[in-house]
Amino acid sequence: NGGRAQVWSLGTDQPWPAAAGAGGGAWAPDGAVIALSLPGKTAVLAYPSGEVLASRAANGDEELAIDPTGELVAVAGSPPFLWRWRAGTEEAVDGPDAARRVVWSPDGALVLWQTMGTVSITARDEAGKAPFSPLPNVSTTPSAFTADGTAFFHTAGDRIFVREARGGAVREE
Repeated sequence: NGGRAQVWSLGTDQPWPAAAGAGGGAWAPDGAVIALSLPGKTAVLAYPSGEVLASRAANGDEELAIDPTGELVAVAGSPPFLWRWRAGTEEAVDGPDAARRVVWSPDGALVLWQTMGTVSITARDEAGKAPFSPLPNVSTTPSAFTADGTAFFHTAGDRIFVREARGGAVREE
């Protein structure tokens, strides 16, 4: 479809036309909407109709993640921000520019931002502040939260770390 992301219709086994040219995307947990990084904009579309529910001007290659409620999109722009797409508002966050991976914690309280060489966390309930400084990270290994959201793992060199999500202290190495 001309971009990095592809969305296929399982009913037709064909690419979903509304996602043509998408550079990235993220599904809402209920599957009713998808946020897409499209040429010149970031948009939230209804699925399967393709109706554009919200959009904002963008460069078309931002990494995106939708929170567990489906109300907020974490946008890894320069600078990064949280987009309340229904209200059309953006909230600045203390995160790295141009993250290559963005992940919400299972409870939606934290956002993990992974760049080419670092990983950091933003706390949603603390006005988008990072609870600790960015940590070194190997960019080829995806960082993620544990299932309960209290910790996250990342790699540095040839070591894997499990750290407290709120403070960054090492739980396991």
